[in-house]
Amino acid sequence: MSWRSLIVRLLYRAQTIDQLRSGQALTLANPPAEVYLTPPGCRTGQPCPFAAFDQAAHALLDPAYIKPNLLPTQIAPANP
Repeated sequence: MSWRSLIVRLLYRAQTIDQLRSGQALTLANPPAEVYLTPPGCRTGQPCPFAAFDQAAHALLDPAYIKPNLLPTQIAPANP
């Protein structure tokens, strides 16, 4: 599988205000709310090609914090 064929899906999951306010336990029957996010350069409700996500991320992030030549399945090494 080529990294160019990968897709990105972003999901934000958090307790609702009502769950926090009432101190409800999060369970399978009472899960946190979920919202799918659309990365810049991608279409709402569609899988985002990794290439589009990568281009948007590089345009928005400070280059000092982007490790060069990393593939999506690699983890950036810790700074010594």
